[in-house]
Amino acid sequence: MQGNIEHNENKISELYAHTTVDGKIVPQTGSNHVENGAYIYSDIIDTFCESGYIDKFILEASVSTILENAKNKEVVSTETYGIGNASVHEQIKDDTVDITYMDGYDASVFEMSEEASDDEKMVMIVSEEIMDSLGLELGDTVKAVFMQDSGGLPIKREKNVKVIGTYPYKSGHFAYAPLASLKSFIGNDNLYYTRAEFEIKKDKNREIAKFKEIISDVAKRPENQYMSKISCLIKDEELTQAIEPLQKNVDLLRLLYPVIIAISVIVLALGNIFVILMAEKEAA
Repeated sequence: MQGNIEHNENKISELYAHTTVDGKIVPQTGSNHVENGAYIYSDIIDTFCESGYIDKFILEASVSTILENAKNKEVVSTETYGIGNASVHEQIKDDTVDITYMDGYDASVFEMSEEASDDEKMVMIVSEEIMDSLGLELGDTVKAVFMQDSGGLPIKREKNVKVIGTYPYKSGHFAYAPLASLKSFIGNDNLYYTRAEFEIKKDKNREIAKFKEIISDVAKRPENQYMSKISCLIKDEELTQAIEPLQKNVDLLRLLYPVIIAISVIVLALGNIFVILMAEKEAA
């Protein structure tokens, strides 16, 4: 029985060590994208990152943008989406947005480090419609005015940005930039996230319940009441469903183990008494 207990405990340890548990931060509207003005604020992302439980994040953000060609003074109003990994962005992943890059650039530009130089960060991808409207070609520089509302106060930043890619997306009028670039354009504290999905560190899998309590407690603090606008969905069902029956089995075996030992001792004692009695009977 002790061997069965150890076997189940080893399986539980393996599940905790190797099962990936992920989750996402969503506005209460139920969408993981911005909806009805329900953004995910940068302070919330910082809180999660500083918790010590997050292994990695998939983050996307957006900011209203006005693009202007300084040569012909043509202007376009659009939205710039900052993404950190092109392979997990829905529209790029399913080829709805098929980007053509200028020489020297490819999809890895979206994974740009925040430590990159300012010159490296001043890049953008725009739709062919924007290119035509502004009279741009790949490699041209465009003036980008990034605008964000921060606590009721308008934040406005102007940058000269190189157009390094374009895409034939006829249904939209959008621009894309590496997330690191968008942080540089508008400032991390003024960034509104539209997607925030995360993976929990595997060595923290045993502490997921504690992590949920930490996030709940943080949301209740007076200074963080804005967090009531979001929900944290942690998808740990696979881990829970796999471990729960094993843990119940271990608990049951641990409960029965001393009983079985006691019964074994009693049986052994009764057996010894029986042997002694039989020996005395034969001697008589």
